[in-house]
Amino acid sequence: MDLLAKLTELGFTEYEAKVYLALLDDYPASGYQISKDAGVPRSMVYEALGRLKQRGAVLETPDERATLYRPLPPDVLLDNHELAQRRLVQELRSGLVGLYRMEHGVLMAGAFLSALPVLILFGSLQRYFVSGMLQGALRG
Repeated sequence: MDLLAKLTELGFTEYEAKVYLALLDDYPASGYQISKDAGVPRSMVYEALGRLKQRGAVLETPDERATLYRPLPPDVLLDNHELAQRRLVQELRSGLVGLYRMEHGVLMAGAFLSALPVLILFGSLQRYFVSGMLQGALRG
């Protein structure tokens, strides 16, 4: 299974996915070490770590010599992501359902207006229908 591709499907950038996977393999680690392990340019590693920290996927620990980074355990990361997605879907559902409402009054008015010419025609020609049926009944 291509974990890098799956993480990008989840919303990670390519560099974020590489950094997270490198951290899972070897932690705690400094930005320099992560850059070497992940194959991400050092200038981009700190940007990716910052976004991962905002996302809650990486924990930062200041040390005497350098800042060390640890990955959030995968189960916790995926549970948090799943919970956020569920919340988003629920909010969208309540918002979108409110926008989509059936206009029953408009539908009934349209149905009535489409049937109106037939009703007018039948009403105006009704006496001919009735007289024709009565004549047929009296003859037979």
